[in-house]
Amino acid sequence: MTMSEAFPQGKTGNGIFTALSLLTVPWSDDYAANLLDITYFNIHSGLKEVSPLISNFVIENVLPVESYATIASIIKSYYSKKWIKLYSTLNLTYNPIHNYDMVESMTEDYSKSNSNEAQEKTTHGHTISDDIEGTNSLTHGESISKTENVDNDSEMNQTDTITHNTEKETVISGAANQNNNTFGFNSASAVPLTTQAGTNNQTGTETNTGTDTTVTQKAETLSTDTTATEAHTGVDATVEARTAVESHSGIDLIENDGTITETGGGGHELTRSGNIGVTTTQQMIKAEREIWLWNFFEQVFSDVDNLLTLKIY
Repeated sequence: MTMSEAFPQGKTGNGIFTALSLLTVPWSDDYAANLLDITYFNIHSGLKEVSPLISNFVIENVLPVESYATIASIIKSYYSKKWIKLYSTLNLTYNPIHNYDMVESMTEDYSKSNSNEAQEKTTHGHTISDDIEGTNSLTHGESISKTENVDNDSEMNQTDTITHNTEKETVISGAANQNNNTFGFNSASAVPLTTQAGTNNQTGTETNTGTDTTVTQKAETLSTDTTATEAHTGVDATVEARTAVESHSGIDLIENDGTITETGGGGHELTRSGNIGVTTTQQMIKAEREIWLWNFFEQVFSDVDNLLTLKIY
């Protein structure tokens, strides 16, 4: 039995790929399942012999339509991850001649909230009362009386008499010898040459007689009368009366109530790309061509064949 015989409606668009599309395969949104069935059965595998997997579902040479879903599930379980990976490569964005492409990105978000509730209250008040009343009185009086009487009488009579008699006698008597010395030749000592002897006698008398008389008479009278009176009388009085009242009162109130919220974020992205020199540009262009010469659905058709057909036909 060939594949077209097992799936008689496959050539017109109702075959195994229609059953696969109901299970959500990677190409479901991009390619029509009926077109894939027509391509697969008419061009690729319609004449291939079915594998034992299909033969086991055949009843009286007919593959029941109800078995399509089971066969499709088996195929998907085998190749689903492979097909997803391969299909994603068709949508990559890249520069074919750059073999070095790195993107480094960092995103930082932060939120900071600061809540502050505080109340400061200060009550102050004071009253000052100053009441002064006083009297200072000073009485002073002074009386000075002075009387002075002085009477001085003085009389002096004085007589001084001096009588003097003076007699003086002087007697002078004396003898004198004089040696006349001489020195011999080459002699250090003198020897008397001649001697002269003489006598002097003097006698005299001096007499003074007289009287000195001094008379002094003095009379003095001094009389002084002094009378003085000094009087001081007074009163010093100081009267002070003062009343003062000072009052202060008040309330200082400081309230802090607020919330500061800071939210921010940022990020940066670093991209490095280019050719690091390991592969030439021509080699990369050639590899790019080979990629596009490869057909994704040819790979899918081959994978389906591996499960549903024999290796020979």
